Amino acid sequence: KPTRRFLLQGEVFKVFDGGKIRERELFLFNDLLILATPQGNKKEKFITKLAIDLANVNNTLFLSFFFLRNK
Repeated sequence: KPTRRFLLQGEVFKVFDGGKIRERELFLFNDLLILATPQGNKKEKFITKLAIDLANVNNTLFLSFFFLRNK
């Protein structure tokens, strides 16, 4: 089993019907994708909303649904 490596962290935005926008944070590892909600103004804590094992996912297609701004 490969060792988990951190690759990228960035902001993504969830757009709801009616145009409401919510900020989310994306954490990409070599084998895992985590989508989280930032807590507080400093963005030091997050609540995980979604965790996806990338072993069975087409990464390119999945990530094309997100607007990603690198930090």
